[in-house]
Amino acid sequence: MEQENEYFKNFGLLIPSGEGRAWPPPAKAHEMKEYEIWIGAYHLGQGSDPSTEPQMTAKVTASDFRIACLLYELRSMLSVIEEMEATGEYQDHQSCRWFYDFDRNRNSWTGQYFETKEEAQKTFNNG
Repeated sequence: MEQENEYFKNFGLLIPSGEGRAWPPPAKAHEMKEYEIWIGAYHLGQGSDPSTEPQMTAKVTASDFRIACLLYELRSMLSVIEEMEATGEYQDHQSCRWFYDFDRNRNSWTGQYFETKEEAQKTFNNG
């Protein structure tokens, strides 16, 4: 049993007796920063005009830009679901669907997220 306890301690796991340390080991605190999240050229389809200039969608405090975008997406989705529940609105398949691609840092409706207005401007033909 002592050998097993040592194994768990070495890998940072909590064992039933309370020995060991929390898993994962605490990371160093990251510096938090407020990020602006910008979107560039996009078109939502029929009945909607294409965007004509970059739009700042949010300001989010996070440890890095990609995490800021993820937090924005999660909060936005939660907000829509809560609003639909509060109003008794029917939640169809699309209203609960995940449109964010973390690997490419983009939303399938509005495209890539950018850290600055200047980066977003480059997605327009005149940019």
